[in-house]
Amino acid sequence: MSAPSLVFDPLPFTIGGRVFTRNGNVCNALVSVVYGGKVFNTTTDMEGCFRLDLSGFYTGLMGFSILTVNVEPSEPWIEAKTVAVKVFMVNLVVLPLLVVLFLTVLYLIYTRFIPRRRGVEIAPSVAEVSTVTGETPRRLGVPSVSGGVVDAVVAEFTRLLMFVCRVLGVGFGESETLREFASKLKGRVSESVYRVFLQVVLAVERHLYSPLKVRGGEEVERFKRLVRVVWDALSKAR
Repeated sequence: MSAPSLVFDPLPFTIGGRVFTRNGNVCNALVSVVYGGKVFNTTTDMEGCFRLDLSGFYTGLMGFSILTVNVEPSEPWIEAKTVAVKVFMVNLVVLPLLVVLFLTVLYLIYTRFIPRRRGVEIAPSVAEVSTVTGETPRRLGVPSVSGGVVDAVVAEFTRLLMFVCRVLGVGFGESETLREFASKLKGRVSESVYRVFLQVVLAVERHLYSPLKVRGGEEVERFKRLVRVVWDALSKAR
């Protein structure tokens, strides 16, 4: 009896064997196998050999399955025989769906919950923005930024904050968040300038307090262009 040790369902596979007794080969014997809700039948040839192509649907995910092969000789004096064949099944229909579902759940957890928790629980404060050396900030609302190294995003934003405070005559509260500070611009600048400044604030919050950093290249240039829009608008209003 021969059968594959590994079967990828629902791909078809073949089993085969030879039926014989002490007196010789058993020809024209009925061989039947039940698999995937179907019954597959064939008969042995003159050499007592048979082959069966099986196809169906394995109901499990993966694991061993027993194929029962029934042999019924045409001669009444030869006893019928049943042989159990053990094969390992892998369901190619269900398994990929489960993998996709698992990865989708992980993606949703990461994108919807982890960034939100970090952004809400650690509200960026602007109380320490005034600690600067020239135009390069040392700190921005947290004990350390980027491991103590102040990057271009933080530097540009701090320059803009100080410029906004100087032009509009507004200050920072001790426990004020960046969004609360941004709300002070309402009524003092046009709606379009306020919306651009709010985009800048949201980008800085994301950069500082979530895994979604403002990366180099085009992202940083886009951030600088938003800062320049606010800067130019306030410069003309002075």
